[in-house]
Amino acid sequence: MISLDYLLLIAGMGLVTFLPRWAPLFFLSQRKLPVWFVEWLDLIPAAILSALLVPALVTASRDIWFCKPKCGWPYRRFCLLLKRGRWEER
Repeated sequence: MISLDYLLLIAGMGLVTFLPRWAPLFFLSQRKLPVWFVEWLDLIPAAILSALLVPALVTASRDIWFCKPKCGWPYRRFCLLLKRGRWEER
């Protein structure tokens, strides 16, 4: 049988995990946020994904994958469109 200590430990871990996620949702859902802040928040998932994936993709082997003719054209095209400001038109 599971002892009371383990049940309290699991409940405490659940509470510590739940509160930081619930608090901003509860307090910020009733406020009107500035447009610039909402736009900034929209960029966070892409920034986190890039921070996780790019180092792994670039340093996975000694060959730099985005310099190869067949593999790098989407990356180069994206950078070119982003630089020209045409990415948001698509």
